[in-house]
Amino acid sequence: MSNLPEGRLAITASFHVPAIVANIKAMLAAPSADAARLKPYAPRLPGKGMGKMMIVTLGRGGGLTSLPFGQFRADFIARKIKSENMFVHQYRKDVGMR
Repeated sequence: MSNLPEGRLAITASFHVPAIVANIKAMLAAPSADAARLKPYAPRLPGKGMGKMMIVTLGRGGGLTSLPFGQFRADFIARKIKSENMFVHQYRKDVGMR
């Protein structure tokens, strides 16, 4: 949950993970929540770089892809990038669960 000036996409939510994990650890280690030194997060600007990326899966075998440099309707691109595993391996890595 956020009120950041970012696109509401899973890819932008994954950018939040390092700051969230660091802040939870800092709060747990601090004597009080107010004493915790929190890691700031700088929002990604909408419509720039990864903010322009969107992959819509249509089942395990296909989908549509919009990347910063173009849009593609070829199933194999969405399948290779996202449909096969829904980025589960990346999210596990992001939270330290290899």
